[in-house]
Amino acid sequence: MLDNNELKLCYELANESLSFKKEINKLFISNKNNNGKADNNYSKKNHKYYISYSKKNLFEFNHIKDTLTRKNRIVLMEKKENNNINFEMCKEKIDETDTFILLSSENNDELIKKELDYSIYLKKKCSKKIRIAVIQLEQNSTSNNNSILQLSGTDRVARELAMFRLIQEEE
Repeated sequence: MLDNNELKLCYELANESLSFKKEINKLFISNKNNNGKADNNYSKKNHKYYISYSKKNLFEFNHIKDTLTRKNRIVLMEKKENNNINFEMCKEKIDETDTFILLSSENNDELIKKELDYSIYLKKKCSKKIRIAVIQLEQNSTSNNNSILQLSGTDRVARELAMFRLIQEEE
């Protein structure tokens, strides 16, 4: 016969086991799509994005960062608000990323050009598996490099569509 303390302990263990099972079921169910199949995005949540932007494009940067964060993606960047940024700090983060995003506008500075050149160097010379995407924030801007994915980002809807496309095409 069990005494009161042993009964209490058994009761607590049973409740913990039950709540643990409920939490596991919640996780499993939340990672299924409508067809009952496992959601592929769950395994892609560790996909890392580096966003290169100008201080003057902070609004657009925050929108893209928020969109990626809502989709449980990791966003790497160097905060352009402080003026102490050097290229070496940026290179370390670009080395870690799976997708490099450049917000292209007339405000692009020398650091942004170096970040893009470095990501192209990693892809071509070092054979790093990195996607490079340029989001055009202005109607007239285009890049001369045809090997880089270029997406429209002239307004909020275009930027969100660009992000959803990049997320959908993750490997």
